[in-house]
Amino acid sequence: MNLIAALLLQAAAVADDLPLPRLSDLEVQEPPEDRHAKRQRDFVGVEAFALWTRWDDGIHIEDGWGFGIDLEFGWDYGRFRQDVSLGIAAWNTETNDLPDAGVDVLQYRLGYSIGFEVREFLELGAGITTGVYRYRQRNENDTSPFIEFEGQIGVRPAPMVKVGLLLVATHTQSSFNRSHTHLFHHYSVGPFVEINF
Repeated sequence: MNLIAALLLQAAAVADDLPLPRLSDLEVQEPPEDRHAKRQRDFVGVEAFALWTRWDDGIHIEDGWGFGIDLEFGWDYGRFRQDVSLGIAAWNTETNDLPDAGVDVLQYRLGYSIGFEVREFLELGAGITTGVYRYRQRNENDTSPFIEFEGQIGVRPAPMVKVGLLLVATHTQSSFNRSHTHLFHHYSVGPFVEINF
């Protein structure tokens, strides 16, 4: 209907010699680009982190720093991101029994996380990770399943880089340093850096 009205006005302008614009003279204006309306973008990323871990008292391991790295495969939808990760973390600490003995703890990780942009450069995230712990000392070893819940707050100084703080609650069962299997709860906090490609 609008097209018919425009053609009639144009024909009337030609007949009366009025300077009305022709359809061919009109410029099409595209709406301003919304950076959040972009299409899904797949990405591969690497996240390196350091965690100060408070081990459950019942496992008799001294609290200390651990370090890890995750390889991420994800999808970016603008304000929302999700990824699947695969990685490893390690702690080199001691038992808190006398005499002290060195303990190596490895964590093999498989996780899923989501992130939401809440300001122009601020993101909040949550995730769940599962896998196995490998506790190892001179005369005792144990492999234990775990599940952990993660929360994070981060900033993006550049579109492909995020830095922030990671909060982790880990639940596992193990017989390490014990005569029977027991449920343990470990809590960790530390910085992380994520780089996406």
